[in-house]
Amino acid sequence: MSIIKNSAKRHNMNRQDQEDANAGQGKNAKLSGAMQLKRDQTAIERQGIVAASDEEWEDLEAGAEQSWIEVRDTLTDAIKMTR
Repeated sequence: MSIIKNSAKRHNMNRQDQEDANAGQGKNAKLSGAMQLKRDQTAIERQGIVAASDEEWEDLEAGAEQSWIEVRDTLTDAIKMTR
C-alpha cells in the first residue's frame, strides 16, 4: 500500500513541477517576444541609414543608447520576476 501512496506523491510532485515550469515558460515567452519586437524595430530603423549627417548619427547614437537601456531594464525586470 505504501508503494502506491509513494507513487501518487511522486506523480503529484511531478505535476506541480511541470506546472511551475510552464508558468516560467510563459514569462520567458513574453520576454522573448518583447526582445524580438525590439530587434525588429531596430532593424527597420537601421535600413534607413545610408548616408547620414553628423546630426543624424548623433540621433542614431542616442536612439541606440535608449534601446540598450530598455533592453537592460526589460532583462532586469525579468530577472526580478523569477526570484
